[in-house]
Order: sequence, then C-alpha cells, then structure tokens
Amino acid sequence: MGYIVSPAKPEVDTMKRKFIVQAIWDEDAGVWSASSEDISGLAIEADSIESLAAKAGDAIVDLLEMNQDYPEITSFNVEVRSLAPERVLAHAS
Repeated sequence: MGYIVSPAKPEVDTMKRKFIVQAIWDEDAGVWSASSEDISGLAIEADSIESLAAKAGDAIVDLLEMNQDYPEITSFNVEVRSLAPERVLAHAS
C-alpha cells in the first residue's frame, strides 16, 4: 500500500520509506491489533487484516504529521506482518 504525505518543502526530492507493522490476532477479543517499532504511538485494531492495513496507513499519516519523526518523508509503503498462528491465517485468507 502506498501513501503520500504532504511535503513540508515541495522543492525537496521525494523520499520514500517502508514502515513495518506487526499484526497479532487476539482470539479473545476477535480482532487484529497492530503496532510498529518504526512509528511511535501506532496502536490500532480491526476485525480483518485488510481493514487493519488500511487503518495503519491512515494512522501513520496522522502520526508522521503529529510526531514529526520523519519530516523528510513525502511518501511511504506499509508492510503488515502477521504474527498469527497458522490456523488463524487459514481463516483470514
């Protein structure tokens, strides 16, 4: 998934980055939860892995603007890595 962040300085060359999001299935709650070592403050939940990936991208845009962690980034990709047991992955696909 690719996202574009409004650059602070339009004349600066575009810098693209990939953020890794770790997704874990919470069987008790029936949701996927995600966090990332790359983006401080990212903590989201969704009922499907696809919804989680979409929410992650939107949340990262907001957190990049709020935290100013990576001011040079103008676009990025999100890679969601599942840490779910195989039996759950079979149902998610």
